[in-house]
Amino acid sequence: GDAGRSGEVLGLARKAAQRVDQYLPVGRSLASLDRQDAQQAIITLINVSNQYMKAAQFEEALGVANRAIQIARATNWPGQAGAALMVEAQVYRAKGDLNEALGAIRASVKLLQPDDSDRGGGRLKTYGLAMIREGEILGEDEAISLNRTDEAVKRIESALEIGEEFARRDPTDFQSQYRVFTAEMKIADILRHSDPRRALELYDDARRHVELAAAHGSVIRNKTESVAKSVDPLLRLGRR
Repeated sequence: GDAGRSGEVLGLARKAAQRVDQYLPVGRSLASLDRQDAQQAIITLINVSNQYMKAAQFEEALGVANRAIQIARATNWPGQAGAALMVEAQVYRAKGDLNEALGAIRASVKLLQPDDSDRGGGRLKTYGLAMIREGEILGEDEAISLNRTDEAVKRIESALEIGEEFARRDPTDFQSQYRVFTAEMKIADILRHSDPRRALELYDDARRHVELAAAHGSVIRNKTESVAKSVDPLLRLGRR
């Protein structure tokens, strides 16, 4: 069953973390690690931390994420440190420690912010995701948050701008369109209480973006979600 598979995945994650620890230098600085090998160790630890978080083993998740951050900082991988901090922020949020979560995600955003030479790479996409995570912590609708909705909308709007840039480059790429869909849905969920007209526009545009990548299997589910959520702002606008 699902419980058995989850236990098996967690066991494999634990073994992977142990293998990384065995590889790390004893009695020498982490900076002595080969930089490419260090990157693989960091990525492994980030994945392990995610699995611990999914299993609600929060202290283990934080310990592994912190180890990834230490290695990333010692071997000059700021982007990977930012990715690990994003996981750390999610763990703190799951624990209900929102101030720690906000501190971690803001540190992540700062590290992930790309310079002008990296405006087209994966770093920019991860930066956009980090801003969405910050927005969720600040004020995601019907979720554990700091209820700072105005700040949340601004952060997610910044992520939306990045998503739209990639979506324009390839209108048929599902992942690019889905980034826009995700940001617009989250903003609309917040605004439906105070600005139902704007929320409805965002739900409609989110649906349009997933329709552009109609060959992908997730499109029907995503279209259904945007249609269902449109009901609330329509009712608020008296459009029964």
